[in-house]
Amino acid sequence: MAQLRITPEAAAKIQTAGSGYQMVLDYDDGVGPFSAVGVCSLNLSFNLILTPKENITSDFNTTIDSTLGPVYVKDYSAEYFDDNPVLKVGFGGVLALANDSGLVDGAVELRVVDQVAAKATVDGPASC
Repeated sequence: MAQLRITPEAAAKIQTAGSGYQMVLDYDDGVGPFSAVGVCSLNLSFNLILTPKENITSDFNTTIDSTLGPVYVKDYSAEYFDDNPVLKVGFGGVLALANDSGLVDGAVELRVVDQVAAKATVDGPASC
């Protein structure tokens, strides 16, 4: 798995949101405490979550290196982080995830989550 390159513009946006947090790049599929329902469409959706380490559940069982430190991901979403992944500021000033194949998600939501609500865990991606 390649290192996630975070452009200086994206890094500034992330660092402005807060410090002392762990980064989670959450594939929005209904699995884990940061994904309420999941996206049941042909579109991929990722959220960049800044959260205290104690909020990171076993759903995020893989880390990828980035230019800002480790990023927690779900192991089955790791395929999107091959081939030179980059997190950048895209159209409209929002974060965008891309790789050598092209744009993965043009609207990565940046959220700070200090506390998570308890919910049942799901074993694997949501089914639609």
